[in-house]
Amino acid sequence: ITFADTGGEKPPTLLHVDRMNEVLAGWGWPLIETCRKVPLAKTGYTDLYGNCLKNETLPSLAFGMKSCSIKWKTNAQDLLLKGARSGPSARPPHPLWQRACEMGQTIVKLIGYDAGKADMRRARNVTANADGFEYQYPLQLLGWTRPDCVKAITRSLGAHLVPIKSACFFCPASKH
Repeated sequence: ITFADTGGEKPPTLLHVDRMNEVLAGWGWPLIETCRKVPLAKTGYTDLYGNCLKNETLPSLAFGMKSCSIKWKTNAQDLLLKGARSGPSARPPHPLWQRACEMGQTIVKLIGYDAGKADMRRARNVTANADGFEYQYPLQLLGWTRPDCVKAITRSLGAHLVPIKSACFFCPASKH
């Protein structure tokens, strides 16, 4: 289980990761692995918020693009698994990635897109196996919308473990 911290996550989101790690530990499951994009030192910033300030711009979503989440979330999670030979993010491949490669298997990424219209649209735009992963959407397979997820989490774990919508505190797509 991975979580990409852009450096601009809302405090309740980070608290939720900690709370979920307590739940996972209680179940005997592996904990959430938090990862972050590591920019080159010469950029003068360490996170997405610093990137916006340094370049005097808004996140790319403000301009109709999605590169902020790709650059600061997806790529960071891919590097956690695949590793990098050089650069500021240099690290060996994750043992799961190595094992999958050795066995000729594909890692399946379970994405938490729900069965609402917006997430159904997002899922259709993902290119299957383009990056060595297979993508599956268990909430869509169950037909669960966001309210269904809230009910299930509340029933199983308690209302205090229902997370807020994950997003940077300065995301132009945030809603009340």
